[in-house]
Amino acid sequence: MDRVQRNGGTAGIVGAVILVLAFLAFMSTGLDPEAASDPSKAVAVITQRPSQFAAAGILFAIGTLVTLVFTVGLNSRLREPAPTRAAAFLYLAIVGIAGYVLDSILLWQGMPVIAASAAKDQVAAGQTWLALNAVHLTFDAVGGTSVGAAQVVAGWAILQTRAMGTALGWLSIVTGVVTILALFARASMVLYLASFVLLVVWLAWTGSALRRA
Repeated sequence: MDRVQRNGGTAGIVGAVILVLAFLAFMSTGLDPEAASDPSKAVAVITQRPSQFAAAGILFAIGTLVTLVFTVGLNSRLREPAPTRAAAFLYLAIVGIAGYVLDSILLWQGMPVIAASAAKDQVAAGQTWLALNAVHLTFDAVGGTSVGAAQVVAGWAILQTRAMGTALGWLSIVTGVVTILALFARASMVLYLASFVLLVVWLAWTGSALRRA
């Protein structure tokens, strides 16, 4: 059991590092919410760095899959003191991870397709971007809603059982709430950045706590 928790803790820290690299790769492309809302601007940005978008998608997919091991480790830690909430956390997190992984694959595979399409027909590339962005928003909503709910449930379990410290319990709840709120204000870079920073801190902090178990 301790090995499961330690491995989960290591995965949380490694996943946090990979997600930071993926985030930096994506942000440096210049595709901000304003450009994403305009097909012509979005296509122009995508055609400049299709391979960088693909690399960001691969890193996001790897980092998200690594957090699956972290999820199993945290579930193992919470299972005895809070079995029902531990199970709810596990199932919600798996659904959220699936949504984020599909979104990452869409970024990896879809952006090069748009770049290739733009070389032949800019209008068609813009329409393709609109369709791809709609699917992206759907996958992101599934991931954000489920992962945010999982974090709130985990925080609730940690606070009531005092399994890993009060501060970590509140961090988990705040991270989950901000993650969900960011879905309702997609144009807000402040909420988007806050949700990502909190996620990375939560993964690293919780991972460290699991390794000390």
